Amino acid sequence: MFLYIIVCTLLALSFANFAGGAEVTKENACFDFKLESYFARANQIPQLKELEYQVEIFKHAREKASQRPNPELSFQYIQGDQFGEKVISTQTQIVHTMELGGKRAARVEAAESELKLTELQSRVQKSHLISESFIIFHKLRQIGRKKTLLAETLRSFEQIAARFKARGTRGPEEEVALSTIEMVIGGYQAQSNDLLNEENQLATPLRFLLDLDCLPLAAKDSYQPIKIQDTLLDELGASTPWPKLELASLELQSANAKYVLEKSNSWPDLEIGPILQSEFESKDQFYSVGFTVTLPLPLLNVNAGGRAEAFEQVRLKEWQRQNTERLQKIEAASSSERLKSSLKIMQKLASPAEIDRQHQRAESLMARGVLSTSMSIEVHRQLIDFTDSYFETEIDILESMAEVIALYGKLEQLQ
Repeated sequence: MFLYIIVCTLLALSFANFAGGAEVTKENACFDFKLESYFARANQIPQLKELEYQVEIFKHAREKASQRPNPELSFQYIQGDQFGEKVISTQTQIVHTMELGGKRAARVEAAESELKLTELQSRVQKSHLISESFIIFHKLRQIGRKKTLLAETLRSFEQIAARFKARGTRGPEEEVALSTIEMVIGGYQAQSNDLLNEENQLATPLRFLLDLDCLPLAAKDSYQPIKIQDTLLDELGASTPWPKLELASLELQSANAKYVLEKSNSWPDLEIGPILQSEFESKDQFYSVGFTVTLPLPLLNVNAGGRAEAFEQVRLKEWQRQNTERLQKIEAASSSERLKSSLKIMQKLASPAEIDRQHQRAESLMARGVLSTSMSIEVHRQLIDFTDSYFETEIDILESMAEVIALYGKLEQLQ
């Protein structure tokens, strides 16, 4: 009976471990943090669909602007009495509104300008969203690696602390070493907790952006150092910074189109059409045909306020375009220099592979008791600092790249 209970307990524990392993596999299957997986989902960011809807709205706005006014049909019936005789009068007229001053063409031109502006704004916003989400994606890959480094460091110091505590008697130096190691363990535990909080803060927006079913948490092996093409800056330098400048140009074009529209609105609308009138008096019937013309007299206003406002908008957009052109050149030079500087610094830093090798050597020496307590603490602190410096430089490079991509409109360079 006792043997049966033991066997059942072992089976239950095995099933629990299997279920736990399956759960981890299921969680990891949420997102594998590979570049191809990211870019496959990055093109489906929810906000990108919103941008598509905005473009579609302005496409219909162009169709709306091209619509002509419908003809108006009016009918009038009057019945009276004249000296005991019934008198009936009817009048039917159709009036068509003629928009003078080229209003329809001006509306269409203004709508087309807004459509071009919205399409470009959509492309610029897409570049920003993908760059922003990619930086979050890479930060999470960095956190996955650093979590493992901290966990291994904690495990090593906990083993050393356990060996000190296992000794029956400890001298003053050993007591100081043990208390120091316990403080170090507490510090690394606090760092691990901060790292978990940061991971959750980053994983939440990434889950929404990539439309994932669970919180994406990166493992150590998902981290890959970023790679920058050697010819990137040369390729970008040979092209002209355009998105912001083109946006400013399209805004100026849109302002000019609206100014033309306001000038056309200074013209009145002409209403013209035929009239058919009939009169029935006793046994006599009379028919008459004519036409009607209605034209507002420009006595009180000729839309001077609208034209003046639109003209000032044109002047503003012209000035903004000039400033944008100057600012683009300054920003392009600044972002390129920042990127070059970060790339040079990265070449001098220890790579993650080198840090791993040093970490393994330190772990081996600690396990054999070759390294002193103070040296072990200092070595691990330096390794974590080196990792932080490398990761911060990577993020600087990615942020500089995002600025350069936004300036030059080269979204494909991110891949």
